[in-house]
Parts: sequence; C-alpha cells; structure tokens
Amino acid sequence: MSAELKELEEIPAIPRLKLYEFIARAGTQDYPESFCRRDQRLLATFFLLANRCREGLAAEKEDIELQVSLAVLDEEINRKEASLMRLRGEVDIGERLGRDVQRTREELGSLFDEYQDMLRLRAKWDHPGSSLEAVDETATRYPQTRVYVVKLLTLKRKPRVYRVVPVPVVDPLAPLFVEQLQEPGETLFDVTRQRVWQIFKAVGVYDFYKSQGYMVPKNPLRHARLSEVTNVLNSAQLDRLAGWKIKGTADRYVHLKWDDFVLPLVRAARSAPRLEV
Repeated sequence: MSAELKELEEIPAIPRLKLYEFIARAGTQDYPESFCRRDQRLLATFFLLANRCREGLAAEKEDIELQVSLAVLDEEINRKEASLMRLRGEVDIGERLGRDVQRTREELGSLFDEYQDMLRLRAKWDHPGSSLEAVDETATRYPQTRVYVVKLLTLKRKPRVYRVVPVPVVDPLAPLFVEQLQEPGETLFDVTRQRVWQIFKAVGVYDFYKSQGYMVPKNPLRHARLSEVTNVLNSAQLDRLAGWKIKGTADRYVHLKWDDFVLPLVRAARSAPRLEV
C-alpha cells in the first residue's frame, strides 16, 4: 500500500455532532442574519446531498421533487404489527397472572385501529387509478414517508450523468434543506465556490483536519456523508448515491431507483442525533 493511499484512508470523516457545531457557528458569524442562515442551510444541504462543490451549486430546483416512499410506509406497517404482537402478549400474560390489563387493552385497540387504517391505505397503491389519491393521503397522514428526490448532475462522470439523491424529511437536517428550497432563484444556491470555501474556513471545517495533522479533502462534507451511510448501504446502493461508476457488468444489470435505497437512509436519519440550532 502506498504512503499516499494510507494517508487518505486515515483521514477522519466529520461526525454529525461536529457538523452540528459548524452549523451553529455559522449562525454566529459577523454577517447579516439572513446570510448566516443561508450558510447554515448550505452546510446542511451539501452534507445531505453528498455533493462535490460544483455539483451542489449547479443543482436546479426544477430537478427536486417531493415524493412518498412505499418502503418507508411498509416499514411503518411492520413496526405497528410488531407493537401489536407485543401488546397482545402483555395482555395474555397479564390476564393469566390476574393483573388489571384494561389500560393495555385500550392501547391495543387504538393501535389495532391505526394498523387497519394503514393497511387500507396501503391497499390503494395496488389498484390502478388510485395512485394519486394514495400518494396524497399517505403524504398527509404519514409525513415521515415523504422524501425529497434530487436529480444531481455528476460532473465528474463522462459522459455526465444524473444521480438521484433521496433526502428523507425525518432527517434532523432536512428542515434546513426544505427552508433553502423556499429561497427565490432557479438553482439551489446562488453563491460561488470561493464563498463555499470561505464558509468552510470560517466555521472550522478546515481546522478540523489541520489541527490533527491531516490533509483537507476537496469535498469534506461529501466525505462526511458517505462515511456516515457506508454501514447502512450495500455496495451497489452506495455507488448509486455517490454517483460512482460500478465496474464490470453490474452497471448494465443493476438498476436501482431512489426508493430502492431510501429506507436505510431513513433508518440512519432516525438514529442521528437531534439538531438544536
């Protein structure tokens, strides 16, 4: 192994809590409040999209859609089913031991009604002509199933291709991303690469590496995001999220949609520390 490769492998990735510190610090810079808030949104968005700098600045809002993930809906159904089994067990054991299980029975009944309603909603997805109604109802009643789907041009690939990045609304950083979508303009960010680098320097991104004696990656928040999700995605999913070209025949035969790998990202988001800024 070359010394250069070994050095690259040893470079630490910015953890979430450290990123939260950078976001908080961006809010205290000596700029107008609107500029500070934009800097916070930029840090959050660049992390969630795992983009290279130019890709993040070139992202167009028309290539961002709010959709519903069936995978997340199905997981919600499975979670409710598991809770039902647990409560039924508690009722059975309580009755055998002569305990008062009235409150548990009421909880069981309420949860069962929710479970049945969710199954009825899920069945609408399987009937032609009901998809739009099912999407609207799911997005309204179960907002945790919402996902922003971003088509991001992978500038490093030749020929240049789009990669699709799902951003689950349950991620603690998603509110900052959604806030940025409300800003006027056709692109997600109307700043320069030089300004992005200034923000990184001002909040301490570069010092995070330099203080430990490491070289600074060109796209530190991309490194951070991909390092965070590498343990929840398989190799094909990670390739799709990062926009890497799959070597060999896999690129011809593995066809993944955003909904095929959003569930691991949702699970990672649910386990992420809460953001307080």
